Amino acid sequence: MLIIILNGNYTNTFGIQIFNRVNYLKEKLYITTDRNLYFTGENILFKIICTESNYNIPVNISSLVYFELLDSDNKPVSRHKIEIKEGFGSGCIALPDIIATGNYRIRAYTNWMKNFGDNSFFIKNLIIINPDKEVVFRIPESETLKTLSVDFFPESGRLIKDLDNHIVLRVLNQYNEGINARAHLYKDSVILKEFEIIKGIGSFNLKPCNTKNYYAKVFVNDSVSKSFIIPEAYKYGAIMNIEDFSQKTVSLKVSSNLHDERTENLSFILNVEKNSIVYYSSSIFLKDTFLITDIPASYIPEGISYINLYNENNELHCTCPVYKRPKETIDIEIVTDKNEYKKREKVNLVIKTRTGNSPVSANLAIKVKKSGDPFEGNGINFQNKFILNNIALEDIFNYYSNPQNSFDYSDINNALIACIQYKDSLSEVSGIKYLPEIKGQIISGKVINKENSQPAWNQLVYLSFTGAHAQVLATRTNKTGEFSFSLNNRYSNNDIVIQVNDKEGKYILLMNDQYSNNFKLHYGNNLLKHEFKEYMVQNMINYQVTKAYNPDNILYDDTSYNKPGDFYGEPDEQILISDFVKLPVMEEVLIELLKWIYISTKKGVKNILIIGKNDNKIIGDSPLYIIDGVPVFDPSIILSMDPSEVEIIKVVSSKYFLGDLVFDGILDIQTKDNKFENIRKLKTGIQFKFESAIRPGVFVSPQYESEIHLKSRIPDLRNTVYWNPEIITDTKGISNLSFYTSDDTGIFDIIIEGISYNGQTGYKKLQIEVTN
Repeated sequence: MLIIILNGNYTNTFGIQIFNRVNYLKEKLYITTDRNLYFTGENILFKIICTESNYNIPVNISSLVYFELLDSDNKPVSRHKIEIKEGFGSGCIALPDIIATGNYRIRAYTNWMKNFGDNSFFIKNLIIINPDKEVVFRIPESETLKTLSVDFFPESGRLIKDLDNHIVLRVLNQYNEGINARAHLYKDSVILKEFEIIKGIGSFNLKPCNTKNYYAKVFVNDSVSKSFIIPEAYKYGAIMNIEDFSQKTVSLKVSSNLHDERTENLSFILNVEKNSIVYYSSSIFLKDTFLITDIPASYIPEGISYINLYNENNELHCTCPVYKRPKETIDIEIVTDKNEYKKREKVNLVIKTRTGNSPVSANLAIKVKKSGDPFEGNGINFQNKFILNNIALEDIFNYYSNPQNSFDYSDINNALIACIQYKDSLSEVSGIKYLPEIKGQIISGKVINKENSQPAWNQLVYLSFTGAHAQVLATRTNKTGEFSFSLNNRYSNNDIVIQVNDKEGKYILLMNDQYSNNFKLHYGNNLLKHEFKEYMVQNMINYQVTKAYNPDNILYDDTSYNKPGDFYGEPDEQILISDFVKLPVMEEVLIELLKWIYISTKKGVKNILIIGKNDNKIIGDSPLYIIDGVPVFDPSIILSMDPSEVEIIKVVSSKYFLGDLVFDGILDIQTKDNKFENIRKLKTGIQFKFESAIRPGVFVSPQYESEIHLKSRIPDLRNTVYWNPEIITDTKGISNLSFYTSDDTGIFDIIIEGISYNGQTGYKKLQIEVTN
């Protein structure tokens, strides 16, 4: 698939060129988990959806997702690689037993996404409880002024003097939550206006002048107020404010103080942009200090986009975020055979997916768990999480964008302004550093010359896996000394050796970290509220019983993780040393037991050469030597080996082509323990454990089909009653499945969420009751 999707000049409706640049297709991730609260030692079950960022259509660009579990200090607790196919993947992560109770978050991204910064990464908050350590809940308390975080956000990105600026005030407590409060706006010591702060969001208009000081006082629970200074305004510029957003138009007020006696009209270029794609563009002219103009609502894409104002020199003056709720979603219907079930009874489901009046095929995940999860969202939360993806303060935006709360567009827009924290929507990729991992993992690094610290250009670099079967790749460094290897995701977890043919030790080999170590963004709240205690205690009891009687309910598929054969295929000659009489030195073994090997001596230095099977002549003086999967460049290492440690010798007696390299045959030696000790002697080489994509886990729940199973005395108190990340409805929009209830009674939630192949999202929750 092509990564570059747009390349060229954008023009407005008047034919004026706006800018010329290359735009790159961007990926977006969404991850759903079986639960939001876990205990150490449990498994996190999850599904990954990877889509194109503008239209949410599943894409087949990356084959690997980097999955991290971060603690409240943004330190990685565990890191894994997850294989995805056609935009979908699933996995199972075991939680370490030693981590502390607290707030954690999943952070996920592809190698390609690293080019666009960590604000494009997927983030999901979790709570993890360690039953062996003290659990401290948040005790309900009044917010104190000392703990407040107050920020001001001009709608256009900055304040301009003598213009009517729209400003959003955001007030957060120590847990990063929006609170309710009151505020007064002051000019010097005079109150200009009073306004309410709801769920952390308030707003006001201000026309700052040169000689006045402006500040706001925030009152919490009618306590003594605290003052916060409003940032100083710029002297000149232009701003925009969204006046209204109806079904037909977005009404926009554009203001400027750039007029002078020589300027009758100011010319600007207005466009609507999302992820570097321009949806609308036109020219506007200001005769006075402001102008009201309309943009057809049909040109505003769903989700978050930006309205940008450029001058005639293509310089950006200001930008306003705008949000449009997606209209077309999947209607998911869950049909059960009953509303009430007994313990250990089979539940039959029919799932139907439609858009409008038409059935649609969708890729879904289902989870069944005890009702009352305070951390579970709803359809609005799911839609916002999936489409917005990287808003830090999701709970605030979910509150304002929920139609049940009856906020108008200005309130929603204020929440958007405060929550996105003004990420730069117009930032361009300065240079592609990370390639998409289309076929598998990319291992990369750099070779430096020790003498002058300069990049080593055109230097051969080898990658190999240790073990019984040889897997060797080779490449050359570019002008900046960089190299990369693309690996299949199905390699086993053997050690990798990266090396250059450097007998003199003149080069330094530097490896790139596959994971992102940029943790500048901080997410998450202290979610351990006191009112969640009952739900947590109930889950803890279930967890302890399950751990004692049924410690694991995950099966792993090992069929696709078999070790590959030798990279060169079948050898022309192969011997098992134990089949022959023991010989004292390797030179005798090679000469006496192998037909296609020749030992030459030149100036007292011995070399191992290979004879061609077609003409019985020496192929050349550059064979490839391998010991336990690792290339060696000095034949004396082989000749000094103890034959009693060797198990198998293989020979390829013809030229072998590896990329643009040509080897004069191959000599491959395997020792008895597959541990080539001389790897440590490599002068320019690095050995490290290779981490392959984790094995996909299959959730297995008990099947109470026979009388023996029904009467089993082993308790069944699964916190996750059922999980299936791979439900696909057919062309008629239908899928059938079943599961069994556990020994727990009460109300249970059946939650289904997912996406169609056209990019439409869907969420549905249905409750069933389980009785004795």
